[in-house]
Amino acid sequence: MYFIGYHPENVQLELFGGKSNPSNKDKGQRLFCGCIASKDIGIYNTCPHKCEYCYANSSKMIAEANYNRHKLNPYFESIVGM
Repeated sequence: MYFIGYHPENVQLELFGGKSNPSNKDKGQRLFCGCIASKDIGIYNTCPHKCEYCYANSSKMIAEANYNRHKLNPYFESIVGM
């Protein structure tokens, strides 16, 4: 995922604890959207931002549970850490 500036060796595990990098913001999204430039991985319910209009999550609870599993094993092959 180096194409979006993600370097696993430098990652801070707490999603909202670090300083944001506005250069990674997806310019095709709404002004207040927290999404960064990304590549579709085809897994729904994985975005922890909980935006009301997000097409990626059908359930905020499932998305939060998936994010919590990801934090337990951030380098697993699947983003949901299973």
